Amino acid sequence: MKHFYSSLVACVLLAANLPIQAATTNNTFSVTAKTVGKCTISANELAFNTAIPTPIEKNWDASNTLTVICSTTTPYSIGLNDGQGSGATCGDRRMTKIGGAPTDTLKYQLYTDVARSIIFGKAGATCPIEVGGTGSGAEQFITVYGRIPTQSTTVQGSFSDTITATVTF
Repeated sequence: MKHFYSSLVACVLLAANLPIQAATTNNTFSVTAKTVGKCTISANELAFNTAIPTPIEKNWDASNTLTVICSTTTPYSIGLNDGQGSGATCGDRRMTKIGGAPTDTLKYQLYTDVARSIIFGKAGATCPIEVGGTGSGAEQFITVYGRIPTQSTTVQGSFSDTITATVTF
């Protein structure tokens, strides 16, 4: 009987060291993300840095630069609004005399080309021409060409306007 108990204890100890068979099951899940392009835009002042005699008997030209940074391969377009001058449209932009009446304006225009033949506007406006490109991840420079055309104004003083440049991507 002693032998029987020894054998029984040995069997129980052997069984205790056997790995327990666990049941498992597997499933999968998706991991997703969406990335989008990013753009920023900044602008320098467009200043006609000279005293312009009135009446204005010749065109006065100046230019400035917009700086656009867009993610690589991101298509973009840049539009300019009409400005804030009284009665301004993209086809007839106006600076207003600082400290003057709202009707004291000076006509000017913004263009996409050095020949100053294509008015720089925005999609959906009466001047729908925007400038576009594809992002490279680095700064890209867009020149805005300005012109004060001949006009009979005799109002003297300092004039200004604010233009909003919008990058759409």
